[in-house]
Amino acid sequence: MLRNSGTKLYNFIKLIKALIALVGLAPLDNVEPSVGNWGVLAHLKGLIESPHYELVAICNPSIESVRKSIEVHKLLATVKAYGSAEDLANDPDVDLVSSNVAKPYQLAKPALPNKKHVMAEWPLGASLGEAQELTDLARQQDLKTVLESGAVASLSVRKAKKPTNALGLRRLITGTEGEIEVTIPDDNLQMGHAGCAIRLRTDKEEVAQTIRFDEEEPAHVAAVPIPGANMVRVYEAFAISTDVYVDFESFLDTHKLLDDILQASKKI
Repeated sequence: MLRNSGTKLYNFIKLIKALIALVGLAPLDNVEPSVGNWGVLAHLKGLIESPHYELVAICNPSIESVRKSIEVHKLLATVKAYGSAEDLANDPDVDLVSSNVAKPYQLAKPALPNKKHVMAEWPLGASLGEAQELTDLARQQDLKTVLESGAVASLSVRKAKKPTNALGLRRLITGTEGEIEVTIPDDNLQMGHAGCAIRLRTDKEEVAQTIRFDEEEPAHVAAVPIPGANMVRVYEAFAISTDVYVDFESFLDTHKLLDDILQASKKI
C-alpha cells in the first residue's frame, strides 16, 4: 500500500503500482454503452492494461454481484469483494477508490477519512455543502482527488488549450486575433471520438487551417477504444501528475458558481 500523503503519491506511483478499488462493475460483457456498464467500458480495460495500477477490490451493492463480475470479466481470484463503501474504506490494502456510480458523496465520504485517494463522479454532492465537505476532508488528509472528467482529457480539448501559432488560444471561442472551432460527431465529448476536428483561422488568414491533435501515447493508453479512451487518459494523468484532470478543489469553484446562480434565481 502507498502509505504516503498525497503530495508524495506521484513519486511512489512511478516505482510501484497503486492498489485500486473500483466501485461499480456490472457483470456485463456487452461492448456498447448501456445502463450499468460504464465501469466495464470506461474503467476496467484501462485499469487492467495500466502499468500504474493494480485492481485489488470491487465494490457493488452486494458481494454476490461482485463475485459475478469477477467471474464474467475473468479477474484474478485475489480481487476482494465488498458490498458496502464502509467495508471497502476500512481495507488497509487499498490506496485509491474509484467510483463510477452516481453517489459520489456517499461513496467518497467513508474513503477519505481512511486515507484513500479518491476518483469520483460529478457533481460531488447534492449540495454545495456536501461538495465542500468532501473537498475539506481531502485537504485535511493531504489526499489526491480526481473527478471523472473525460472531456478534459480529450486530445481535442488538450490541443485547443495549447498555444497555437503563438496566439495563445486557450478556449473554444472567437478571440481578438482569430477563432478556433472544435467539432465532434456528437455531444459525448467525454468519451473521445476519432472524428473530432479542430479548425483555426487568424485575422491574417482568409482560409481556416485544420490542426492535427493526434499525438503519440503509451501503448496501454492507445489500446483502449472509445468510449473508454478519455477515462484511461484521466487515470494516466493522475498517475504521472499532469494537469489533464479536474480535482475536487477545482470543481468546487464550479459548484460555488452554480450555487450562486441558483440562489440568485430565487430572488427573481
